[in-house]
Amino acid sequence: MPKTYVLDASAFIYGMFPEGELVTPPRVYEEVRDEASRLKLEMLADLRVKEPEPSYVDAIKNAARETGDIARLSPSDVDLLALAMEEQAAGKD
Repeated sequence: MPKTYVLDASAFIYGMFPEGELVTPPRVYEEVRDEASRLKLEMLADLRVKEPEPSYVDAIKNAARETGDIARLSPSDVDLLALAMEEQAAGKD
């Protein structure tokens, strides 16, 4: 089974796409606005744009509150972490 990579905006800005399954949350997808980066994003036919399940978002927020990191996480950061947690729970590497 190929590895799954949850991509943030920097992957699209710098054009760094590893081999494997690529997934990103809608908030990150929407952050990519400059023309060159947007073109890179649009050319990725295998990219899955997926909203993380609310239960994983809640789990990330609760963990971040416990560690005191909640104020440092943007909504996109929370979605990235939640999506990574969800993919891992689904048995993906």
